[in-house]
Amino acid sequence: SQAASAGLIENAVYWFDGIGYTYGPDPLSPALSRIQLKPMVGFVLYALQSCSMYIYPNPVTPPDTSSNVWDQAPKFQSPSYLGESDNDWALRVVAQKGEMRDVQNYLGVKLNPIEAGQSSRREPPTVAQEYLSVSFEDPQGVARSASFVEPITTVQSWPVKVATDLNGPVLLSFDGGADIPQKYEAYLMGGPQGPMNLKKQSSVLLESVGTARAPNQYQVLVGMAEFLAPYFATPL
Repeated sequence: SQAASAGLIENAVYWFDGIGYTYGPDPLSPALSRIQLKPMVGFVLYALQSCSMYIYPNPVTPPDTSSNVWDQAPKFQSPSYLGESDNDWALRVVAQKGEMRDVQNYLGVKLNPIEAGQSSRREPPTVAQEYLSVSFEDPQGVARSASFVEPITTVQSWPVKVATDLNGPVLLSFDGGADIPQKYEAYLMGGPQGPMNLKKQSSVLLESVGTARAPNQYQVLVGMAEFLAPYFATPL
């Protein structure tokens, strides 16, 4: 976390879990809020600058029942934990097909640009086959699994990409839509049923989803009602 605060790395580690890539810490998932770096397991860090890092050992024996091994980091906060806040909330986006799920996807608001940047996470790479992924594209074209911005004063748009190489429909769910501050409206655009109010409906079935090279693209809009109106206008 010290290196992340200095702007040298993103405050997350990634590893292959046998199905896809997972990252931690992920405080919105209680089992993933603390991590330990397990010896002889490969981990990946995103370096924002060229640097040399020294990670000193802090030996810990995890419980026998522990299925994941993590390290510690600051928590994401959301209305679910703090009560409604215009300056600190998160919406979890989950894709599911059968037993395969991609659950580590968040969009939301942080108090200032520094906190927003430190809370954002890059999307891990997809595996070679049998994958399912959700990502958000930031203004620089970087795929994110967690994308946070400053408090919204008009409207914020998050491009959402969903991809899989599996056949059949994918269930896309939104956890926390009801906790988005009351002054905002929130919609999923581009879905099969037209604009979907995320404060009233929490999931949608996508009959067809593209691949990693050509993912299906959607849009999540959050903002004041008067600024959302142009997005619903009929094209001339």
